[in-house]
Amino acid sequence: SAVLWQWQCPATLRCVDPQLTGRYLAAATGLIPDDEGLVLSRLSAHLKVLAGECTRLLLPIYASDHWVLLNLDLSAGTVVSVRYRDSLTAESERCRAAAALVLSVFAPDLTLPQRCNASYQPPGSATCKLAMSSTASRYWACMRSVTSHRRSPS
Repeated sequence: SAVLWQWQCPATLRCVDPQLTGRYLAAATGLIPDDEGLVLSRLSAHLKVLAGECTRLLLPIYASDHWVLLNLDLSAGTVVSVRYRDSLTAESERCRAAAALVLSVFAPDLTLPQRCNASYQPPGSATCKLAMSSTASRYWACMRSVTSHRRSPS
């Protein structure tokens, strides 16, 4: 599926194609024409369907020449936990605003939390996509481990 972005994820984890979040942001900020709001409403509806199909949703977001990752933990399509990762040593305000806009699709009343990185990319490097992909891969590995452990006989 085009929605599962480069990983074969367990059913409880979805990695959203960054093109989907990019199109949503472009429509929401007026970068693409959407006079009647049809593009925005269709993309919002599609993202909400994805949220109802999993317990963790990873949303790679590209803004201002930088990648960030929004991680939503869900229960029956409702956001129960939000994590935001920005690998720059000085947080990107434009990326933060983009992530807050994407979060508003799922939880309009929630505020984007402070970023929760364990590490940051070296200044001047262009490793943000690698950092974001690495974090998503760790989630996938963890989910795989939990899923296979649950299937083990007691």
